[in-house]
Amino acid sequence: MLQSTQRLRQCAMMPRQQEKFQKILHATFVCLNLFVAFNHAGDYNGYMVYQLSPNTSEKIAVLKSLESVTGYDFWQEPGRKTSHLMVAPEQQHEFEKRMAASQIQTTIAINNVAEHLRKDGTYRDGQKEKSNKGTRRRFLRPDWKNFSFERYLKYNHMLRLVRGVVAKKSTANVITIGQTYQGRKMIAVKLSTCDNNPVIVIDGGIHGREWAAPMSVLYILQKLIDDDEVIKKLTFYIIPLLNPDGYEYSRRKDRYWRKTMSKTPFTKCRGVDGNRNFDSHWNESGTEGDPCSQLYSGPEPFSESETRALRDLITSVTPVMYITFHSYGGLILYPWGYAPDLPDNWPELHLLGKKAADEVKRLFNTEYVVGASTNLLYPASGGSDDWSMEKAGVQLVYCIELEDFGSKFEPSPNELKKIVQHANTLVQVFTKHVEENYAS
Repeated sequence: MLQSTQRLRQCAMMPRQQEKFQKILHATFVCLNLFVAFNHAGDYNGYMVYQLSPNTSEKIAVLKSLESVTGYDFWQEPGRKTSHLMVAPEQQHEFEKRMAASQIQTTIAINNVAEHLRKDGTYRDGQKEKSNKGTRRRFLRPDWKNFSFERYLKYNHMLRLVRGVVAKKSTANVITIGQTYQGRKMIAVKLSTCDNNPVIVIDGGIHGREWAAPMSVLYILQKLIDDDEVIKKLTFYIIPLLNPDGYEYSRRKDRYWRKTMSKTPFTKCRGVDGNRNFDSHWNESGTEGDPCSQLYSGPEPFSESETRALRDLITSVTPVMYITFHSYGGLILYPWGYAPDLPDNWPELHLLGKKAADEVKRLFNTEYVVGASTNLLYPASGGSDDWSMEKAGVQLVYCIELEDFGSKFEPSPNELKKIVQHANTLVQVFTKHVEENYAS
């Protein structure tokens, strides 16, 4: 009888012990997430972000000359709009003197990047933990209906979400297009009813730190996958995330990591700027030969498995349109990026870009500026947009720099929800144009 009573007491204690264990485990997860946020912040203690307003070509050239100097990182590239530049502590005094001498209007956007990251990281991870149990259950049963596009996803969660919805649609298939340097599977979602239809390729996230870009492509996929009328006329290949290695590294180690994660011989510096690695006027302008630079173009064109994967997909499906999403800037860009020249069909590209920008303005009262990449920013060669038009023969090509509402790389949940809708609106306008002018 005594043993039976003890067993009953032990059984009664088990739920309480389990509950206690779950609370300890939950607290551990929160601490780990806070540690990650603080670990990110530690690398940028004392770094400042300046907002710059160069209003002449000469002033833009002054800023552009800083790209190859250690301790400078352009968050928003110098151009006709305002620019954001992160500057290391040891460079700040000389930088401020140079800006004053060049009469470039300068204000401080972020006083201490480490503090900015602590606040952002704690908030972002706190949001994730706030509904941890429900989140875990939802990812076991991926469904678009359970995701509101108000937070950022790990890459494996993106894959799970995509595979869950594709499995329910006969017109959708997940195809493997390659493998990253670190062994992650790269996927595209094909939406099609007929392989003879005009093809549109859409990608996002070639730069690791630009988290709003892959979330926008996922949102576009969510809207397109149920649009049976469009899929009857057009075929889509949608790559939610082109640089999974860099994206995950920016989540776990270095929030502002831009490049891939490949190793370069004879240096500890890793990675290549994927959008300088395409074989279109490679390494001519707006690039760096230093493996430690954020703009390193690689040892040769298509040195990266990620850029080769996109190259192989585009050359195999011969799209009529290619759209690549970046963040941030509020720009609708078309070729060329390597020089101020314009492609032969630039009037069509410009008018269509303006039409898309006008629709975003009408629906959301947000302005996007339209123009050729070099004319709005500055020459930068080796981009996926230039290559797809010059070498792959894609007729309609756009690089979209999404609006950030002043939040830079960290849009809030409400801002993110608006941004993904901007992206989808642009694609709707582009898609209608292809339907009306290129579909039989």
